[in-house]
Amino acid sequence: MAILLSVKKHLSLGREWLWLMWIVALVVRIAFFICFSSVGDRAWLCYDSQQYHDRALHLIEHKALTPVESSQKAYRLPGYPQFLACCYALEKNSVLFALLVQIVLSSLIPLLVFLLARALFPLLPVLAYIAGWVACLHVGLIIFAGMLATETLAVLLLLLLLLVLLARAPTMVLAGSLLGFLSLLRPVGHYLLVLIALWIWYEWRSLRSVGLFVGGWLIVVLPWLVRNLVLVGGICFHTLPGMHFLQYSAAAVVMQHEQKTYLQARAQLLKAWDNEVDKKALEQGYPVTEYQRCVLGEKLAGGIVLAHPWYACKHALTELIKTLCALHTTQVVIADVGGWPVYTAQTTWAEKIRYNLAPPLKTPWLWPLIYLDVFVTLSILFFSFIGLLALVVRRRLQSRQALCVLMAGLLWGVTIAYGCARLRLPFEPIMIIIGVYGVDQIWLWLQGCKSS
Repeated sequence: MAILLSVKKHLSLGREWLWLMWIVALVVRIAFFICFSSVGDRAWLCYDSQQYHDRALHLIEHKALTPVESSQKAYRLPGYPQFLACCYALEKNSVLFALLVQIVLSSLIPLLVFLLARALFPLLPVLAYIAGWVACLHVGLIIFAGMLATETLAVLLLLLLLLVLLARAPTMVLAGSLLGFLSLLRPVGHYLLVLIALWIWYEWRSLRSVGLFVGGWLIVVLPWLVRNLVLVGGICFHTLPGMHFLQYSAAAVVMQHEQKTYLQARAQLLKAWDNEVDKKALEQGYPVTEYQRCVLGEKLAGGIVLAHPWYACKHALTELIKTLCALHTTQVVIADVGGWPVYTAQTTWAEKIRYNLAPPLKTPWLWPLIYLDVFVTLSILFFSFIGLLALVVRRRLQSRQALCVLMAGLLWGVTIAYGCARLRLPFEPIMIIIGVYGVDQIWLWLQGCKSS
C-alpha cells in the first residue's frame, strides 16, 4: 500500500509533465517501430527471437513449452514465451500485436525512472524530471521496445523491483515475487537474490524480512525448478551456461591462442563437446541428460579458460567494455545491412569501431540516430562516473543508492562471457539517474567557482 500511495503522490505533482512524458515516449516508440522495426524481420534478434516465438506457439497449441521429443527442454527461460503466448492468445498468434503491447508497456519506463529518481534523491525533484525525459528519448529503450526480445520486460521488472524494495519491509513478498518473474525472464535473478537479501539484512536487521523476500521469490520460481529437475535431471534455471561459455568465452580464447577464425574455433569446441558427451554416455551406460551436457560444456570451457588465463582475461575485459560502451544502434545497423560483420582474430578495435561509426547503411535517416546514440552513450558513461564519484567522495552514498549501484555492477559483471549494448539496458536507468546527479554536481561546482 505504501508504494501505491507513493506513486499516487508523485504522479499528482506536475502530472501534466508526466502525462506529456508518457505520450511522447509512446509516440516516439511507435513511430520508430512503424518506420523501421516492423519492416521485414528487423524486429527479430538473430536466433533468440525465433526460439521465444516457437516456444510461445507450442505453448498455445500444446500447453507445453517444448515438444515431448525435444532435446532442449530447458534451453530457454519460460518468462518471455509466456508473455508472447498471452498476447498470441488474445490476437491469433499475431507478433505485431505482441510487439505493440510491449511498446505500450515500454512507454511506462520513463515514469518508473522518474519515480525511482524521486526515491533515490528526494531533495532534488528536478533531477527526477530530467532522468525521466532522458529515459523517454533514450535510443536503446526506443529500439528494443519494438523487438522480439526480453530487454523491455527486464527493465520494467527491475525498476518495479527497486521501487517496491525502497518502500520498506511490508512489501518484501511482492519484491521477492517481482525478482522471481525477472529470474524467469533473464538468468540473473538468483545472483540478485543473494545481493538483495544481504542488503535487506543490513538495512533492517530482520530475518523475517529476508525470509519473506526469499519466500516471495521461491513462490514464483519453485515450479520451474521442480519441472527442470524432473525433465532434465538437475535443479537449474536453464541449460544455456555450458553452450554459452563454450561458444563465447572458450571459443574466443581458442581463436586468439591458435590464430583461427571464430567459426573455426567454435566448430572445434563443439566437436570436442560432442566427444565428451559420447564418452560420458559410454561410462554411465545411458544417454546423457540435458543438464549433464550443460555441465560437461562448462567443464570444457573452464579448462580452456584456466589453461590460457591471459587470453581469458583479455576476452573478459573486452566483453565488459563492450557492455558499457557498445552502441544500441548496432542492432539497427545489423538489421539494415542484413547481417553481422565478420570478425577474425586479426580484426582490430579500430576496425570494429569504424564499422559501427561508418557502417554501409541502406537507410540514410539512420545516420543521425547513430551519432545521437554515440553522444548519449558517452554522456551517460561520463556523468554517471562523476555522479558516483561525488557520492563516494562526499560521503553522501546512502544505502538505497548503494543497492542500485551494486545491482548495476552485478548485472554488468555477469557479462564477462559475452557483452553487448542490450545487456546494459536493464541497469542503464540507474546509470541515467546517477548521471543526472553528476551533471547537478558539476553545475554546483561551476557555480561555486564563479562565486569565488
